[in-house]
Amino acid sequence: MRPVWLWWSSGKDSAWALHALRSAGTPVGALVVTVNRVFDRVAMHAVRSELVRRQADAAGLPLHKVEIPSPCSNEEYEAAFAGAVAAARAAGAGGMAFGDLFLADVRAYRERLLAGTGLEAVFPLWARDTRALAREMLAGGLRAVLTCVDPKQVPAALAGRAFDAALLGDLPASADPCGERGEFHTFAWDGPMFREPIAVAVGERVVRDGFVFADVLPAPPPAIRELDRARDAAALRALYVELQDGARRLDPAEPPGDAVADAYLPLLFARCADWRGRIFVAEADGRVAGFVAVLARWPQEEPDEPYASFAYVSDLVVLPEARRAGLGRALLARAEAFAREEGAAVLRIDVMAENAGARSLYARFGFRERTLELEKLLPAPASGGRATR
Repeated sequence: MRPVWLWWSSGKDSAWALHALRSAGTPVGALVVTVNRVFDRVAMHAVRSELVRRQADAAGLPLHKVEIPSPCSNEEYEAAFAGAVAAARAAGAGGMAFGDLFLADVRAYRERLLAGTGLEAVFPLWARDTRALAREMLAGGLRAVLTCVDPKQVPAALAGRAFDAALLGDLPASADPCGERGEFHTFAWDGPMFREPIAVAVGERVVRDGFVFADVLPAPPPAIRELDRARDAAALRALYVELQDGARRLDPAEPPGDAVADAYLPLLFARCADWRGRIFVAEADGRVAGFVAVLARWPQEEPDEPYASFAYVSDLVVLPEARRAGLGRALLARAEAFAREEGAAVLRIDVMAENAGARSLYARFGFRERTLELEKLLPAPASGGRATR
């Protein structure tokens, strides 16, 4: 099968199209991106070329830039498109793929441009129910930020927001959940199509040509340091509450964070003292935005366990608004470095089965499933009965 080249917008739909193509066994030879020559940004999405290059590197694919003027006439665009087609044919591609969802006129236009070129027009996401597709993206670990919104269709305040379940709930009923009618555009910074996340931060928001744009920037390297219990006490508690409330959102049977934080944190400190543990925090924008707790001498009592002891990541959380900056990966790296310093041969971590984003991060960081813990909820005993333990 000859590879296809994928027309790349930098957003969630083209990113998910890459994932769909690979999942179907279709080889992808390159990403093709249209860049405004004047601003060196992706047309309409307004994403910096540097970030698109990082996406291509994370996807393990070459990037073919198609430069267009600003403003750009239809004739100039079609000439630039033809140049990309010629490059794809010269590289042995058999098709050009697009992340379009349901706009028939857009599809027809692309098919017309490819007619007679020898390249097939491929639409891996075509006619998918966009509400279900948006949920599938999120469940599959895709993470994105809104870079542009049309304030005539959705609130201007959504520019710079994360594409997540909360955002889907805040969209007007008239808006497409995937923004297919131009309600919003995104930048995908993490997901199963990437080998590692692209650390980004959201900069200033501007209004231009009737649209609201949020400038997405490469994030500076995160600052990781050891916990200062006195200085960081309030921040650590807030982070644990977020961690526990996140678990509760996945499983309503979990207790709320405020109900258990003051009991759990002393227990965590005691475990660190008993089992040579450390707590590391990540700082972003001058505040503590995440933490990891790693226990370097977790005891193992099972006689068939191949390792007498192992290091264990007991807690890891990053505040939702800071998750684009690569803090989770940086905290994991610090936890691993500490475990190695302590002589551990294995690093382990538990994760809720429903937490697709965390599972995707851990898999790309090198964790693998070794055992699966299953549970079955048992009904309470009937009135008058007696439960035994």
